[in-house]
Amino acid sequence: MTGTTRKGQKRRGKEEKKAAAFEYAACGSANKTAKLLGMPRKTLDGWIEGDEDFNEFYEIAISVRNRIYAGQCGALFEKVLTALDDRVTHGDHVTIKGEIVRRPMNGRELAISAGILFDKNRIGNMQPARYTEGTKGLEETLKKTQEALEKFAGKTDVGKKTNATILKIVENNG
Repeated sequence: MTGTTRKGQKRRGKEEKKAAAFEYAACGSANKTAKLLGMPRKTLDGWIEGDEDFNEFYEIAISVRNRIYAGQCGALFEKVLTALDDRVTHGDHVTIKGEIVRRPMNGRELAISAGILFDKNRIGNMQPARYTEGTKGLEETLKKTQEALEKFAGKTDVGKKTNATILKIVENNG
């Protein structure tokens, strides 16, 4: 429904809301969207904050964008995994005495690749990237650190000043 309001302002229809929602989903900036579509930023802000039609179109636009992105990333990820599998299995291409040969990946490269794949796989499966067995190890480390600081604090003037600073920080932070 396009027309004008009693104040003479342009009334905007669903098609304009749809265009604004898709543009906003694409660029993520209300300022850019309003400028590109030649509309007041205040109108767009009102739609973003609570217009049912705009928000419905926006959800559709985000869904479409995410499916396209997932498809592109999935295809690229497959290519990367294939290339990495080739490197791990056959080695890297290197030139030795003018001849291109395959050299096995070194241990550091293999460890880095395996670590990154492990972490990203866990993140993709909604699991923590780092594995820890509770906080027991952390508590022991903190206890040892505390003991070392206490020992250090009593032996030197620098240590005594450091200890006083640490106590002030602890007191101020609870």
